[in-house]
Amino acid sequence: DVLFVSGMSLAFLAASATSFLTNSVEQPNILLFFPDEFRYDWGPLGYYNTTDLPLFTPNFQQLAETGVRFTRAFVGAPVCAPSRACLASGRQYDQNTVPENFHNDFDPTVTTFYKVLRDVGGYHTMVTGRDDLDKSSGGPGDDGSKHSIELGFSDQIRCDGSTDVTRGGQPHEPFGFWLKSQPVPNASIAKRYNVSDLFDLQAARFAELGKKRPGDRDGPFGSYAIPDPMPLPDAAYQDNWIGNSALTLLKRRPLTKPFFLLASHQAPHPPMDITKSMMESNGLRSRMFPQPVLNTPIPPREVMMGRQNYAAKIERLDYWLGQYKALLAEQGALNSTIICLCSDHGEMLFDRGVTAKSKPWSSASSVPLVCSGPQLSRGVTSTDAVSTVDLAPTFLDFAGVLNHAPPNMSTMSLKNVLTSASSAPMRKIVHFGLDNFRGVVETINVTHTLKFFCCNGGCPGSTPADKAGFSNSQDEYHLFNIVSNRFELPPLDLRKAYPELVAKYAGMLPSPHQTPANPNSSIPAQGHGYIWQGCDLQG
Repeated sequence: DVLFVSGMSLAFLAASATSFLTNSVEQPNILLFFPDEFRYDWGPLGYYNTTDLPLFTPNFQQLAETGVRFTRAFVGAPVCAPSRACLASGRQYDQNTVPENFHNDFDPTVTTFYKVLRDVGGYHTMVTGRDDLDKSSGGPGDDGSKHSIELGFSDQIRCDGSTDVTRGGQPHEPFGFWLKSQPVPNASIAKRYNVSDLFDLQAARFAELGKKRPGDRDGPFGSYAIPDPMPLPDAAYQDNWIGNSALTLLKRRPLTKPFFLLASHQAPHPPMDITKSMMESNGLRSRMFPQPVLNTPIPPREVMMGRQNYAAKIERLDYWLGQYKALLAEQGALNSTIICLCSDHGEMLFDRGVTAKSKPWSSASSVPLVCSGPQLSRGVTSTDAVSTVDLAPTFLDFAGVLNHAPPNMSTMSLKNVLTSASSAPMRKIVHFGLDNFRGVVETINVTHTLKFFCCNGGCPGSTPADKAGFSNSQDEYHLFNIVSNRFELPPLDLRKAYPELVAKYAGMLPSPHQTPANPNSSIPAQGHGYIWQGCDLQG
């Protein structure tokens, strides 16, 4: 199942596009349920093999109970566009041309695994929601179709995400145009915000959340501790629109072909703005969630409200997975569909006194990963470190077209782990990185999974305790056993006790370089300052 492709030309790939499969293995349908900003320890069955959080997610739970759950899955890069570029291409962060969210679209001339599934595997490939592959140039376009064919999709209902939907004050993608077409149903709300349609109401709400209010700590990107429900109706909650769009795609697909669907949801990405019905569900405000680690500046009440809203968003996602499964069952396709739950990155959620992503700490860099379906083991929990980048060859492997993977795909299939409970992942070292930091994770045995990361000029999200011992001119680096220290607490940092391991893992990080510019002349390479300088352990 190890993917190592060399010397394969794109011409060969194109020549294979009409041949489809010659093997006799039936190809499963594949549904990749892909929330945005879903942290690892809030996934199904929690971090341990119990329901250790007061979450109501029966569909996620069932997925874990009937499939394979990875408790230590890391993303290629803990922010939206780079992580999704890693997933689409099957390439590590430093082999992609998307350094961060606002520099360089994904190069549509790079062959994605979606394209191989469609053109070689004969799959009907679909995407809905925010795939973020055209993020830096303004999103997927008025009808959502920008580069969709080149990226490998047969059908799509795409959109921007979050505050990008109302960027510029005018609709520029399908969800925004739908909002603009809908009148505000409540006259008092229309009067209060001085708007007549849902697009302008959403823009006004985002502006409202961007202002400092008593108790708010967040900047202009929105708020976490939002006490009041969003003023828009349930239909205008973006994940409901995405969910209905996914159902539309599944209903209009050709039933004679296997399908792949990327259901790329917006939640639980901030702002943590939820509807009235979500806020009233299952006694949300009475539920107590664990307080974050190493949080000193943010009041516990505000933290709790933000975490409650985050939970409500996760529970709405669970509802939509249930809707997808119900439709597939009605179509007679559920038992032939592999369903995987994953995310592009996590969310600090006030750990270390910060929110959002783009940080090396596991709250941001680790996500849930659960797969269930035909051929897969049932009720298995894997504690080995894995990379979500490896989903690309995994899906090609199940489709029977792994030997047609594009050149330079640097990832390895997880099929052996998913189908055999006794198998270990082929990848021994998991890499991740972004901007000024790079890291590796290695599972040694059941009691030791070591995580090392190094940050040029200091690690984002570090507390004073994390930074102790480093001068401002030094690279900051850390070594943790995330089995016994899953929140990477400073007193249990192993960097001083095991300098030989620090040197070993530092030697596995990339050599100094700048993320390459996008080579496609039709997508201008935008200048950026993200130059990885290597890891200097001496300072």
